[in-house]
Amino acid sequence: MAAAKTITQNADIRYLGKLLGDVIRAYGGDELFTRVETIRAGSVDRYRGITDATAMDRGLEHSIWTTRCRSCAGFMLFSMLANLAEDAKAR
Repeated sequence: MAAAKTITQNADIRYLGKLLGDVIRAYGGDELFTRVETIRAGSVDRYRGITDATAMDRGLEHSIWTTRCRSCAGFMLFSMLANLAEDAKAR
């Protein structure tokens, strides 16, 4: 396996990610927050080369459809917020 990749983040992305996590927990509950956070951490590990796709697939296969939809919405929102933060940093 190749050396693990590093991921750089600015403070705005970390702040927005924490804020989004707080909103997911408040409106979706701890179970949804934990699932989204597990998928997020697994995605980061996969990007870094620490784990492979099969570990992520096993976790997603056992989730119910509504949880998958809510998880996707959470990731979509985080991606949009991260892009906004990166755009603001570039200006």
